[in-house]
Amino acid sequence: MRLSWTVVSIISRAGSLVIGIALSAYVISFLSVYEQGVRGIVIGIVAMLGVMQNLGLSSGSTKEIASAHTLKEAGKVFLGALGIRYILSIPIALILILGSNRFADFYNVDEIVKPLQIFGIILLVQAMQATLKSLIQGLHKFSFLFTHQVILEALPSLIFH
Repeated sequence: MRLSWTVVSIISRAGSLVIGIALSAYVISFLSVYEQGVRGIVIGIVAMLGVMQNLGLSSGSTKEIASAHTLKEAGKVFLGALGIRYILSIPIALILILGSNRFADFYNVDEIVKPLQIFGIILLVQAMQATLKSLIQGLHKFSFLFTHQVILEALPSLIFH
């Protein structure tokens, strides 16, 4: 029996979701109540700023890449989307990295400085990853994409052990 890409996609996303939830529950089980509060503050700040990073660029670039007639056209869309993504991401990352001390002063929690700086760097990596994902989807390289999604969810659990 041959699985359709839709079924593979659902299985891949479900696998990624299960791994992500299990990893979060595992990490939280080691944190004190105070540390969980610090984690909540960091996630809230990053979510508030990170939402401005996407603005529908991923889905739009995926559609444009899929409709490109040549790899050169797809490459131009990829580079354009990557450029716009970094124009959006760099200021947000700088706010997190350079402004982490101000956030710590505002919330009166010094422990959020390093996590905010780390998330600032992660946002820059995610900008490339999200644009690359659009390229892979647009070029219809789904088996690679689904494998990539599950590996990216499993990778943090390997790092924590």
